[in-house]
Amino acid sequence: MATDDFAAFVRRENEQKAPSIDWEAKRERWVERLAQLYDDVAEYLAEFTDSGAIDLRREPITLREEYLGAYEVDKLVLTIGARVIELRPIGTLLIGSAGRVDISGPRGVARLVLVDRKSDRPNITISIGSDAPKSEVTRIPDWTWKLATQPPGIRYTDLNQESFQEAVLEVAGA
Repeated sequence: MATDDFAAFVRRENEQKAPSIDWEAKRERWVERLAQLYDDVAEYLAEFTDSGAIDLRREPITLREEYLGAYEVDKLVLTIGARVIELRPIGTLLIGSAGRVDISGPRGVARLVLVDRKSDRPNITISIGSDAPKSEVTRIPDWTWKLATQPPGIRYTDLNQESFQEAVLEVAGA
């Protein structure tokens, strides 16, 4: 009897197998989104980097994430006088976002998160098995970088030149 039940269980589970994930493609998209973020930051700071007032450079670091393994990405380092501000990638396999980069300086840390463009705060829905509503249509997110306030009352702010410069001022203690 147990063998029949077990065989039925195995058959059901294999019929309902979760779709496979292309982890390499996921990592490649993450690295591309980081590169785009760094290009945007370079544009936000162009007048200062062109004049030599800010030194902007990329430095390789190694991230390690479950399923993705160890891989190399760049962190972005801003040197403004004697102050050093780093944009350090945290990872892409996170709850509530498709990635996070911390902006750290001598006076604190600000968070950049890769979230749906329409989001103004975290919105996490969990459904188990067949309990998910059948009528719910899943929308593909339009991923964009936003600044996130500290928990517990997290709010998102659109990332643009002004909001980025404000975040740098905050973490620099200026």
